[in-house]
Amino acid sequence: MATFVGYSNFKMNGIQLQTYGWNLISTDGVDSLPARRGSNNQTPFQDGDSSFGVKFYQSRALKFTIGVLPQNSDGKVTAADGPLYHLQNNIDYLKGILHQNSGLQLFSFEVEDGVGGQVQREIDVEILASSSIRPFLKNGKQFDIVMTAPRPFWREMPLVTVNQNTITSFPHAFNINTLGNAPINDMVMTIDANASGAAPSLECVSTGDKISITDVGILINDQFIIDLNTKTFTKNTVRADGFISRETAWFMRLPPAASLAMSFDATSGNYDLQLEYYKKWL
Repeated sequence: MATFVGYSNFKMNGIQLQTYGWNLISTDGVDSLPARRGSNNQTPFQDGDSSFGVKFYQSRALKFTIGVLPQNSDGKVTAADGPLYHLQNNIDYLKGILHQNSGLQLFSFEVEDGVGGQVQREIDVEILASSSIRPFLKNGKQFDIVMTAPRPFWREMPLVTVNQNTITSFPHAFNINTLGNAPINDMVMTIDANASGAAPSLECVSTGDKISITDVGILINDQFIIDLNTKTFTKNTVRADGFISRETAWFMRLPPAASLAMSFDATSGNYDLQLEYYKKWL
């Protein structure tokens, strides 16, 4: 079986990819960098190119090779029809796992955290190209699987939850830990009003990204949820896009930092604030 130093428990949709019946042989794209979108501009009568603006990342390309063996996942031949039964059964099973027609699928693995433990990283993928299959070893087969991750960063488990409760003094400063090596652009903000108030906002002080709620009629028990992944905004579970104002086209994009300065502000009121996000890795 293949050995991946520092990695373990490769899974697709929760199914282990390193068993005695099928085994992950190689990975391509797990550690590579996703490409940037956009290109530089050429200016007449000037040498070279001019680089403008913030360049965001493209989707991530991944290619895995899985060896399929003529035995069950415990390494035994138990079928009355012999090893070829196990081989075909394993192929059929993996096809069902890898080619679900249900949109995005979940690929995950564990990596050493540097202090004697392990953390899980995962990413949503889709298999758009045909997966080739060819001979492997003496009686096995080999899958070559090409996958695309539309959102290119690895999420580190578990979900990080930051609570700032009973905020009555403004602006309210606090810090969060987003430490990874990739930006976070899918945080979920939940603002609960404990009293009537107006104009709550959240700013990432380091970047200047700021999101404000312009509703001047906030009442006790009102709840606002701002999902920066889906770019949806609700007030008391009802879409409320008209109540949201932002400073940047990308809403809010948090850089990796051990201590990132944030500021919650309002003209009046009493609020509970909850931030939920995953640390991200290239």
